[in-house]
Amino acid sequence: MKKLLVLLITISFWCSFTLFAQTEDLYATSFEKFLNDVMENSIRNYDWNDHDWEIYRNKQLARLPINDKQQFRNATIAALVDLGDHHSFLMQENFSDDTNNSSTDNTKPFSITHQNGIGIVTIKGYMAKNFDPKSLLSEELVNSFHIEFAKVQKNVSKGWIIDLSNNPGGSMIPMLAMISPFIKNQNLGGLSSYPRHQQPQKEIFAFNGKDFIFKGLTESEFVTYSYVKQYPIGTVNLPVMVIIGADTYSSGEIVALALERQPNVTLIGQPSGGLATGNAAMNLPNDFGTYLLTTSHDLDKNDNPLLSGIVSPKIELDLSKDSIEEAIRLINL
Repeated sequence: MKKLLVLLITISFWCSFTLFAQTEDLYATSFEKFLNDVMENSIRNYDWNDHDWEIYRNKQLARLPINDKQQFRNATIAALVDLGDHHSFLMQENFSDDTNNSSTDNTKPFSITHQNGIGIVTIKGYMAKNFDPKSLLSEELVNSFHIEFAKVQKNVSKGWIIDLSNNPGGSMIPMLAMISPFIKNQNLGGLSSYPRHQQPQKEIFAFNGKDFIFKGLTESEFVTYSYVKQYPIGTVNLPVMVIIGADTYSSGEIVALALERQPNVTLIGQPSGGLATGNAAMNLPNDFGTYLLTTSHDLDKNDNPLLSGIVSPKIELDLSKDSIEEAIRLINL
């Protein structure tokens, strides 16, 4: 009986040890795969060489062993922070948790008013619920914007103000679809990405009021996201002042860059927050979650990478003065 008990204890211990070893190995291999994905696609391939990546990788591998999912998440968070691009991060379980105070599907992220013949549009930033194309398009939101815009537009005779000064970014597509009345140049910008050991790859995107077209500058293939409705495009001919500032980030900066390409638009305010870079949704191995990895620089109005990451206004405003009042003054000059 004693021998049988010892045998059972031994088998139980061996099974537990084997399960623990397999779990530890799963986290280790998953973490290494995550690091490889980062190294292959990170924006750091623009300014890091193989030696830089070796230092980075060795620092991250020193976090092993990883024994549970929380440790794995902590290690990936730290690894993304160590990239120093300020725009890569691990997503929370709920997509809308990582919005940096931008609005979600439950909150209207815009307002449209008019004052003495001047229209005032405020876009606060917007994060869709998930990466599903239908959610990313957010057609109900875009449609509601255009309904309100049409009501105000008939009262505007002097010019427009678009306030992006408190826009932390989020989902690019619906915000660009909202501003379609201001779009005469349908080429809205693009991204320059940096796959490891390859030449930089440029991608441009355009919007015609219905379709978003993403196309590589050297590729004939493109991906299109299409709205059900055709929204007004390029209907605004009046002067437009676009306010940006230190709290304009990410997709807010993309919207500012798209507007800067338009013939009747002037950027005013203060330099943007410095996250004029693109991040791609990446899946962690073994369904451990999703992270956004910074992979590209936004393109400036001349289709060159905006390496500083900062969108600069054409006219700088005094921080001690009200930006809306200053924009009104400029329109009335």
